[in-house]
Formats: sequence, C-alpha cells, structure tokens
Amino acid sequence: MKMRGDPERGDHIVPLSDAAVAILSAIKGDETPDPDELIFKGRFGMRLAEGGLRCACNRINPDIAVHAFRSCFSDWVGDCTDASEETREFCLAHVKRGVAGAYRHKTAVEKRRVLLEQWADYCGTAEPTNIIPLKRTA
Repeated sequence: MKMRGDPERGDHIVPLSDAAVAILSAIKGDETPDPDELIFKGRFGMRLAEGGLRCACNRINPDIAVHAFRSCFSDWVGDCTDASEETREFCLAHVKRGVAGAYRHKTAVEKRRVLLEQWADYCGTAEPTNIIPLKRTA
C-alpha cells in the first residue's frame, strides 16, 4: 500500500467479498495462514516487488496502468452506485485531513463491505475474453 508505515493512518482494513474469500480459500485450502504470512509471494518467496502488478498488467496489455484499477473502481462507484464519496474514499485508503479528518475516527467498514461485495458482483458479470492464467508458485 502506498502509505504503508504512516502512523497517523494505522492499518487499512479491507473487508473481503465472498468471491475474494473463495479465491483465497482455493489458494490456501483449509489452512489458516499466520497473520503475517504472505498469500501472494514474489518469485523468490518474498513479498511481491513493487513492480510485480505492473509487470502482470504489461503482460496482459501494455496500455494498462496499475493506477487504472483504482480509477476504474472510483468511476464505477460514482456512476453506478449510490455509495457516498466518503465510502469510496475510504475504500481507496484516502484519508481526510484537517478539521474534517480530526473528527472522523472510524472508516465505514460495514458500508465498505457492502460496496466491495457489489464491486465483486459487478466484476464477476463481465464476460472474460482475455484472461491469462497466472503461474502458481510455492
């Protein structure tokens, strides 16, 4: 995450959709991973390099930018849902600063859970035409 290590921000909690949980269950099976265990590992079993997603995107289509995933989500929320701008911003790990941020201590986890489930449903409806299987490591 871009702002990892910023003590003002704390952990960015991401409520997983049912589809995301199913994918993780397929990868890990019945095992319960340790809290600090990596699910998606880099080439040598370490944390994915910063350019890992960029490289995967480039293999699919050189015109895809990693940031486009965030932009696509933001456009979809604004155009296709009734979710508030605040909920969208919390999903993107954007934090209010100044006076408004000083009074907002929670991060709308339940609202984000609903929105991210809708996003998963939306993404799951697209007819896959250019899926490239990723190699399973480890």
